[in-house]
Amino acid sequence: MKRSAGVGVRILLPMVGLMGIDWAYGFQKKINGQPAGGGQFHFIIGQEF
Repeated sequence: MKRSAGVGVRILLPMVGLMGIDWAYGFQKKINGQPAGGGQFHFIIGQEF
């Protein structure tokens, strides 16, 4: 299991639908010997399942 924390914002726009942006930070420094962690942004348009 990966440890992380983040925040996100969603807004419903009539002509576009649901839009959002998320930011998360991974706390693990290495996964399977490879460097990991750090922050990451996600941009979302439309409904998620």
